[in-house]
Amino acid sequence: MINSLQNTHIHLVKEWNLSKTDQFLPEEVTADSHRRVWWKCTSGHEEFNPIRIRVRNNGCIQCKREAKRILEANKELDKNPLTGTFTDLIHNPNMKLIEVLGLPQDFTANISIESLYEGDDEFDRRIYLSLKRYGLDTVDQILQLTYNKLDSIRNLGERSQIKLYTILKSKFCC
Repeated sequence: MINSLQNTHIHLVKEWNLSKTDQFLPEEVTADSHRRVWWKCTSGHEEFNPIRIRVRNNGCIQCKREAKRILEANKELDKNPLTGTFTDLIHNPNMKLIEVLGLPQDFTANISIESLYEGDDEFDRRIYLSLKRYGLDTVDQILQLTYNKLDSIRNLGERSQIKLYTILKSKFCC
């Protein structure tokens, strides 16, 4: 067939999942076909969509959503650059503490939570117990938390979160 998907959209034929779609082949259908096909993109996402939708979107919808999310996050950072304060964490709830503090991604503290709170008052002990109850044992585990995760820790209110952020910032930032 001259107008077949095989001839008109070669890049999409590479994403055709032949193992799951064995009723027909790319050379038997056209780009405006309503037949549903299994697709598998280079990132490994699998979708069961009509051919015309895949042609119109020109690729994987999940990959496009991820690219859009990253683009929006970058725009938000351009509008509100990080200043190294706790409000940065609140305004960017999906960023990890390590990113908000400005530490490199491969940073490792190799410190237990106990060593952070040695000799401090009862307020710090409550933070320590909340973190232990949540299953966090090292500072590296805390640095991988986002604000959304930090906010979900039981008995760790905003004042405790600010205190924890201040301690981490004073220990590991300039």
